[in-house]
Amino acid sequence: MPFSVSIRRDCSLEDLAQIHRSGGSVMKTPHIGNMYPNNLAVGALGIPLNCYDRTIGRMDKNFHPHRVIRGGASEVIALDGIDRLTTHAVVDRPSRLAPEWFPIGTRVADGHMAALRAALPMAECIAYTDWLRERADRITAVLEVITDAFPSLWERLVHPDGRVVDYRVRNWSVVQAIGVYGITSDAPSGLIVPNVVNILLDGVLECVSRGVTEVYHCSGPDMVRYIGELEDRLHALYDTVRSRLGWGLPETLRFHLVPVADMRFAVPERRRAALDELVASWRDFQTVKRRQAEHMREVSDDERQAAITACVAERDHTMARVRDAIVACPEIFYRIEAANCTSQYDLLAERTTVYVPPWAAAAPMHEIDAAMGFFRRADPRARLAITRDVA
Repeated sequence: MPFSVSIRRDCSLEDLAQIHRSGGSVMKTPHIGNMYPNNLAVGALGIPLNCYDRTIGRMDKNFHPHRVIRGGASEVIALDGIDRLTTHAVVDRPSRLAPEWFPIGTRVADGHMAALRAALPMAECIAYTDWLRERADRITAVLEVITDAFPSLWERLVHPDGRVVDYRVRNWSVVQAIGVYGITSDAPSGLIVPNVVNILLDGVLECVSRGVTEVYHCSGPDMVRYIGELEDRLHALYDTVRSRLGWGLPETLRFHLVPVADMRFAVPERRRAALDELVASWRDFQTVKRRQAEHMREVSDDERQAAITACVAERDHTMARVRDAIVACPEIFYRIEAANCTSQYDLLAERTTVYVPPWAAAAPMHEIDAAMGFFRRADPRARLAITRDVA
C-alpha cells in the first residue's frame, strides 16, 4: 500500500507533541472559525494547527466561520459569508461578542486567526492558504503530474466574489489558464485544490521537507469517517507523484490518523477544579470496578450473594460521585453543531488560558474515548445509567 492509512487510538496528545518536538511530522487541520475545546487543547499542548480556510459558512457545522461564539451565545458577523468561501467572507455586521477582532469591512478569516493566536500565544497556528503559498513551487509540481494522470480530480472553482461552483477541467493547460486559487496566482479566484489532494499534500510535503517516512494527522469528527473512501485514490496519486517527481519519497508513506474528537477535557483555567474532579471520579470508578472484579473471582459460592450486594452499594456510591461531577462540569458535553462551546473568544474575554488535566494529555485516545462514552452514559441529564456488571 503506497499511501498506508492506519487509525491510531494508541497515541496520546503528549505522545504526538513529543514526536513534533523531536522533528517528526504531526498536524491537525481544523477549519478557521470558532475553535472548540478539543482544538484549543491540541494547540495548547504544542501540536501545530493548520487551519483550513476553504469552507462555506452555512455548510460548516463545526466551526461556524461566519459567526462568533462566546459565553454560550452566537452571533452572525458576516451575513454575506454564509454562502461565500471563508477566505472571501467580510465582516458586514457589528459584533457584540468580540468587536475588537471584527471591525466592519475586515476579513473574517483574519479575525478568527488573530484571536486564536492571541488566545494560544505559544501555539503554532497557520491559515491553510498561507501554508500552501509557502510551498507553492512543490505543490505546483505535484498538481501538474496528478492532473496529467487524473484530470477528473478537479471539481470546484471559486469566483472573485467568493461564490463556489462545480467545475471540471480536461488537462493541465486548462488548470494553468484558470489558475489554482492561492497557489499559482494572487487572484481572488481559481480552481480549489480537491480534498483528497490536500491529504496527499499533507503527507508528501511533510515527507520531503522533514525527511520522514511517516506522518501523524489528528482527525476531528469527520475525517476519520471518510478517509477509508479515499484510500484507493490516495494510493494511485502517491504512486504517480513518487514515480514522476523523483523526490526520494519512500515506497510506502505511512499516514497515521489519530481520532481526537473525544478529547474534550479542556476548560478555561477557572474551571480547573470542576474538570479535575470529573476526571478523578472516572478514575475512581475504574479502580473500584477492577478491584471488585478481582474480588468476585475469589469469593466462594456461599459468599457470592453478599459480595454482590456490597459491590452494588459501593458502585452506586461511586457512581453518585460521577453524576455530581458531570453536573458540575457540563462544558465537556458541548455540541459544536449547536454553536454552544467554549471558544478562543471565551479565553480572551476572561484573560485566561485553557487547562488540560495531565491525565487527559497523557492518556491514549482509546482511553479518552472510553471515558467520554462512560460520561455520556452516566449523564443524569440524559436519564441513562451504567449497567452494573459486577459479576
